Amino acid sequence: MSFSSRASISCLANETLLAIFGHIYQHTQDPFLRFPLGHPPRPILNVHSKTMFPYACAEVCRRWLAISAMDARFWRRVVIPIDAPYVTREVIQTVLEASRKNSKITVDICYRGAPLMDPSLEHVRIKLAMECLRPHLSRCSEFTLGGLYRSSTVLLARLFECIVLPEVVDLTLASSIVDTDERFALTVLDCPKLHRVDLDARSLADFVLSSAGWKLWKKCEPVLSATSYRPHGELYPLSPAFFGQAVITAHMRARVAFCIEDVEFSGLDASPSETSDPSPAGLPIFVVPKSDDGNNNNELSVCFSCMDGLSISRLLDHVVPSAKPDVSIAIMSSDLSSFSMKHRLGSRSRLLLSDVNDKASLLAILGNWDGPVLLLSYCPAFDDSVLRLLRKNKKFCPNLINFIVGGCPCTPRALSRMLRARHRAGRRVHGVDVTGDVMLPTEEELTLIEKSVDELCWYEAYRALRGGDGGEDDDEHEADSESETGQLFEGLGGLLPTFSLGDLGTL
Repeated sequence: MSFSSRASISCLANETLLAIFGHIYQHTQDPFLRFPLGHPPRPILNVHSKTMFPYACAEVCRRWLAISAMDARFWRRVVIPIDAPYVTREVIQTVLEASRKNSKITVDICYRGAPLMDPSLEHVRIKLAMECLRPHLSRCSEFTLGGLYRSSTVLLARLFECIVLPEVVDLTLASSIVDTDERFALTVLDCPKLHRVDLDARSLADFVLSSAGWKLWKKCEPVLSATSYRPHGELYPLSPAFFGQAVITAHMRARVAFCIEDVEFSGLDASPSETSDPSPAGLPIFVVPKSDDGNNNNELSVCFSCMDGLSISRLLDHVVPSAKPDVSIAIMSSDLSSFSMKHRLGSRSRLLLSDVNDKASLLAILGNWDGPVLLLSYCPAFDDSVLRLLRKNKKFCPNLINFIVGGCPCTPRALSRMLRARHRAGRRVHGVDVTGDVMLPTEEELTLIEKSVDELCWYEAYRALRGGDGGEDDDEHEADSESETGQLFEGLGGLLPTFSLGDLGTL
């Protein structure tokens, strides 16, 4: 048997290669491949992977790039790796021209490998990408910059100034190194469909205080995500007063949800850069603005994640006195050992706690809360001793009405005693929802709990003790429970992408 030296994939006709690429594309549309349960997307779909389709094929040679560019379906997601020198202006323009038949595209400017680059070189690569992208931004529905330096985010603000982005729904400008405290000076941004903005915390505060586009956001109910702002030492500090004013400003102008992740607030009232000049919109710094119509009925939701307790309490002390009473607060996966608030969370506030391990921290938060709705998810610190406090101490969570718990080590006996004691004392809990991973009760305990509340949702107990088979009726009742729980924390829906209680799908 003899083999031809020319018998390689390079010898295939263009039509054959295009057909092969088409089969790979169909494979990428598999829902399980795109959204595998409990796992990140497969490398073939990961923008940071060298095996991502169609870029892994297009980068083989100019011929394969030209062939893959024949099918616009492949290029609905435009990825521009800023650390790949072979991705030249010509390559970027070829990809964008290939995407032209798509009415909407998503754009990712990111690192392919480890993010190691001088800031000036990163700026040059971002400018090149934006020069190529500018004619195509009218088709962009999601824009993501995965840069290394905050100075790149500030640069992009200048490049975005006065650009019309009619289709953009999600704008993400990420950075991990705070190398400047220069203002994020994006004052005019025409994005009528914009719903989610993800920036470092300092840039997000600048954006809220300077942007003139809030009136367009009233119908969008924006989700504002502040991430990754931990300056080294005392360089470029972010004061809770400055960020707190941004939260209140947004709250006065629209129904808004804030997600604050991995941010450190200083103990200063203001840093020099925050008070050096007024905001471009003419808002005086540290003066709470009035709502546009004089009557603020907007809801405010704030979710903290991967934070320290001192930063959380510092910000809440600035926000709570000026916010609408029925604010929703979620605290997830945070070290709360230093939590200490001067102000109490009011009688209409809703509180969600997830992954709280330290009991002293849990008691510090609950001891400062007077609201009606409490949701606890996988909090090892919430055990029978905390239920005992809820039973005996009238000043501890005095206005609790709705109680949702899952993944906590409390026992049904202690839960029953707490509910009965509060009922006898005239502080009856109206609704209890046990979502899973809690010790199942006996029939006697379940009956006592039912008599102590107006409504009980504990479907694992019902199925185990009363023969529920998880059929259609049970599923309908459970869906109703999920819907009711979701309404209690309605404003937090866009903030909980990693929420661990699977039963609360509506959150």
